[in-house]
Amino acid sequence: MLFLKYLYRDIKYGIIKRLYTLIPIIIVVIFMFIKWDMYLDYLSKQGCIIKERNLLDSVFFLFEGMAVYRFDPRSFFNPPMLWLVFNIIILYFTAYYPQRDFGCYGKTVFVAGKSRKLWWISKMLWCAVSVVICYLAAYLGLVIGTIIKGYKMSFATNTDFQVLQYGNGIRYLSSSDVVIVVIILPVVVSIVLCELQMILSFVLTPVISFAVMISFFVVSAFYTVWWLLPNYTMWRRSAYYDYKGLLPSDGFLLSGYILLAVFIVGVMHFSQRDII
Repeated sequence: MLFLKYLYRDIKYGIIKRLYTLIPIIIVVIFMFIKWDMYLDYLSKQGCIIKERNLLDSVFFLFEGMAVYRFDPRSFFNPPMLWLVFNIIILYFTAYYPQRDFGCYGKTVFVAGKSRKLWWISKMLWCAVSVVICYLAAYLGLVIGTIIKGYKMSFATNTDFQVLQYGNGIRYLSSSDVVIVVIILPVVVSIVLCELQMILSFVLTPVISFAVMISFFVVSAFYTVWWLLPNYTMWRRSAYYDYKGLLPSDGFLLSGYILLAVFIVGVMHFSQRDII
C-alpha cells in the first residue's frame, strides 16, 4: 500500500499535471512528419513514385537516426538534428521533477513513509512510465499526420519507400526484427538513459546531468561503439541493417546492467542521505 501511494503521487504530480509539457514532442514529431511528406513529394518529382505511403514508413523515418558514421577528413559531420531534438525533449521531460519533488516534499514523505527504498523505486517506475508516454505522444503525432494526409494506417514492411530509402538491406529485416529494433529497443534505451540522468541529478545537479546526457547523445552520433547507449536508439546503427552496426542484444544487456546499477546507487545514496 505504501508503494502504491508513492507511485500514485508521482503519477499525479509528475505526469498527469505535467501533460502539457508533451505538446513540444507532438509538435516536433508533426514537423518531422511534414519533412518526410515533403521528401516523398520531392522523390515523386524526381520520378521515384511511391505508390503507397503508410504509418510504418513514417516510423522508420522518425527513428532512423543516421547510418554508422565513418570518419573522413574530407566530409563534414552532420548530426541527425531531428533525432537529437526528439531525445532532448524526452530528457527534459524527466529531468527536473524528481529533484524538485525531493526538495519540496522529500523530508515529509521520508519521515511519514519510513521507506526510502520504496520512494526510489517509485521514482524509477515513474521515470519509465514517463518515457513510454513520451513515445506514445510521438506516435500520436504520426497518427495525426497520417490521418490528415490520408496515408494508409498500415505496418507493412519492405514497401517502395523503405527499399528506395534504405536499400536492399531493409529486406533482411523481418517483422519481428522491426518490432525489436525500431519500436522496442529505442524505448528501452530511452528509459535507461533517463533513469541514469535521474540518479545523476541527485548526485550532481539536474542542470549538469541534463548537459551530460545531451553530450552523451552528441558523442554517440559521432562514434558507433557498443558502450555508447544512445546508438541503440537509431535503428540504422543496428547490425540487422548494417553489418558494421551494433547488435540489439548488446543494447538490451547493457541497458539491464545500467538499470541495475542505477537502482543500487540510488538505494545507497538515499539510505545515507541526511534529510533533517
